[in-house]
Amino acid sequence: MKRMLTLLLALTALAALCACGEKTVAGFTADSDPGLLVVADPDGTRTAFHLTEDTEFFLPGELAREDMLAGRCPDAALTVTRGRRNGSFTNAAEGWTCKAYDAETVSVRIVDTGKTTALSDGTALGIWQGFGEMVYMLPGHRELLTVQDCSGPDNTMVSGVDKTLSDAAWEKIRAYYDEQGLLYDERSQLESAYAAWQADPQGYLSRRLGQTISPAMSNESIIFFITTVTQPLEDGTVTEDQLGAAFDRATGEPIPPEALFTCGAEALAEAALAQADVGDEVLLAEMRAAFRPEYVLLLPEHLSLSFPAGSLPSQPGGYVLGLNYAGHEDLTDLLQPWARPDAPS
Repeated sequence: MKRMLTLLLALTALAALCACGEKTVAGFTADSDPGLLVVADPDGTRTAFHLTEDTEFFLPGELAREDMLAGRCPDAALTVTRGRRNGSFTNAAEGWTCKAYDAETVSVRIVDTGKTTALSDGTALGIWQGFGEMVYMLPGHRELLTVQDCSGPDNTMVSGVDKTLSDAAWEKIRAYYDEQGLLYDERSQLESAYAAWQADPQGYLSRRLGQTISPAMSNESIIFFITTVTQPLEDGTVTEDQLGAAFDRATGEPIPPEALFTCGAEALAEAALAQADVGDEVLLAEMRAAFRPEYVLLLPEHLSLSFPAGSLPSQPGGYVLGLNYAGHEDLTDLLQPWARPDAPS
């Protein structure tokens, strides 16, 4: 009896989960009238939703609750959680009817801004905007490339990293990263994405592009930031290339990467790669040839060697080696005393 009760409870929970999944409709705006929203799913099936004061909205900055209730919803990618069945909706002008429900929640991911851009062959792409991202859209709601908003250095936080700096120091750090700019070519990536879509429209997966600047380590003397660049690879995956930079905490002045160490770049590369025990002689030779001091990333518990995509001929994407400070004291000794994570803070 106990086993049967357990089985019944499990089946009940499964049914509840299935019912919950059926309540969610995801797709694009098919119609929008005051108090009503129609969503078409990827198969083209339309569902109408009544919007009320009880409907919860999760909207990007381009839309307001009042817009949605007044029927001013542009073409958007959205998800709606349906409540009770509430009649049907007929679009007399287009000659179709669909089921209608009360809307419990409406979550809008991206919205068509009405703006466009042209590729080199004249193809027009729609520009859509969402929470911290912009999407280049092909006709037929095919997402081509998503570009994440660049963040940092001062609007990001990492646990355990002290970002308390003077205004003058922050001004210097921001100026450094303003000069660094974006480390990817958006237009080139857009053209490459379009070429990949043309080669395989059905199998194409939307690509992503972005850049963030985050603090990674701090002590009494320095603060260390890492720039992470997310770029797509030809196989549909992404690579995350990382580049480090250290700054004087008191002044915000950038510290040359080689100044963080007690030896030159060649000796540093040899020591670090010896500790990493790469094993593959071809890869090891490529790493020696490609090594630059700015590829060394200082983190609280370990040191990383981050080789960006394209720097190692045998690797399609970026390559990262991590070395814990514990157990590699001879490598840690190559850091200037004031640059070590365990320096007084």
